[in-house]
Amino acid sequence: MILRLLIRFFCFIICVFSASFVCAATEGMPVLIDAELPFRCAAPAFEKSLASTLVLKDTDFVFLSAETADPLPRYAVNGYTFKNKPLDKALSELVKDAGITVIAEPATYPTMSATNITGELAGVVQQLADKANIFYTYYANSKTLILKTRTTMAIQLPYEKSVLLALLDALRGAEIKRLNVDWEKYQIRMDVSVDELTRAKALVQQIMHDSYLLVAETKMYYVESLPNGTHLNNSIGSLGLDKLATITSGVVGQSIVLNNTTPVDELIQRIKNTTKVSLLAQGVAIVPNGWNMRFNLGECAVSPLPYPHFSMLVRTRIHNQNDMQTQITLLSSAGELASFPLTTALNQEVALVGIPAGNQQGEFVFAIRLNLIRFTKRGGK
Repeated sequence: MILRLLIRFFCFIICVFSASFVCAATEGMPVLIDAELPFRCAAPAFEKSLASTLVLKDTDFVFLSAETADPLPRYAVNGYTFKNKPLDKALSELVKDAGITVIAEPATYPTMSATNITGELAGVVQQLADKANIFYTYYANSKTLILKTRTTMAIQLPYEKSVLLALLDALRGAEIKRLNVDWEKYQIRMDVSVDELTRAKALVQQIMHDSYLLVAETKMYYVESLPNGTHLNNSIGSLGLDKLATITSGVVGQSIVLNNTTPVDELIQRIKNTTKVSLLAQGVAIVPNGWNMRFNLGECAVSPLPYPHFSMLVRTRIHNQNDMQTQITLLSSAGELASFPLTTALNQEVALVGIPAGNQQGEFVFAIRLNLIRFTKRGGK
């Protein structure tokens, strides 16, 4: 009995000591900070600080390999032929005579055939890697050729926050998700497949050859609904129909485009005069013309959100300042809430109303300002 009590006592002491140690260690640990959020969530102050016109140079965007590697040795390939072999096996045979060992990272490599390949070793390896959609890295010290399906690349950007955020948003919209930002060097590092790298390069080309970036300054509200939507009818009535450009009903909710002299905040104020309105989140997203942009608005919450993983998917096609075609899709962790095709002109602002707020009695309302950043391109460094 005494032995059992002693064992329990020592177990208690160990548990208390362990808990104190964990607490002390936790207190000393740094808090992780997402450096993107201060820029992303500072609307409207940040949006007002954005340049309305940017000048880009031909050398403003540079793709850099983030991995250290050596060039393949000078070696002539004369009439190399293989049939129905996995690429890693074919490359092993190709470089065997040069004393190079191939190490293939775990993956399924395509089975290929080739006849009478001739040329420099580096060119032949690159040709086969391109056909198989893989990357390779050569290390001269160990004479090792590493094959892999993903690589790490960095994009060097001009020192403009708007361009950096636009590229981040568009890369995410293109489903390129393994991204990190070096805010000091203005670089985006990507862990990409060949297909993802191709999409990233196409996006950069789009930015360099187009004329606009679209800025979406968004505020998300929770509105306590009144019976039969009288809060919205009363608000629009007091605002005046002459201040509206279009009202379009979606499968869920409605989109309201205001005329180019009426700010969307004026409509929100009318709703506040009718019922209780709470600001949930606000932030800025920027997207190149014609690309998808995914904006995680839940990261910019100013009060608890019913859907913590709330985001907007925006796609725009800017024909000119008087014809901006924009598709806005509202997404939660449970899936799509609503989607709206919009046609707006410069300085027209938008409200999305009547969006169900989950299990709550009220609804979501979104106030969106769609503005343009124009840019011109000049040669040189």
